[in-house]
Amino acid sequence: MKNLLGAEIPEDVLGILYLCNYCFITNKLTPIQAREYNNPGRALEAYANIPNAPSQLAYGRTREEFELALQELHNRMLDRVWQESLGEYL
Repeated sequence: MKNLLGAEIPEDVLGILYLCNYCFITNKLTPIQAREYNNPGRALEAYANIPNAPSQLAYGRTREEFELALQELHNRMLDRVWQESLGEYL
């Protein structure tokens, strides 16, 4: 499985935090960095403490949960309508 930046995600990863930029002119969310965690609690802690409102997080207690959450997140992040609506909350 690959992240949105094209890098392969190691098998022990259970959380990924995308640091993103959001352009209010084009209403486009762009991931600029992917941080990987092998502990979902640490992923959630990192997300809670990051001063970057457009950041996005996917994590799971198991690899299967993580992969499902990540696929859902990727689908949302690639959805133009979702990206436009995100701007209302930033």
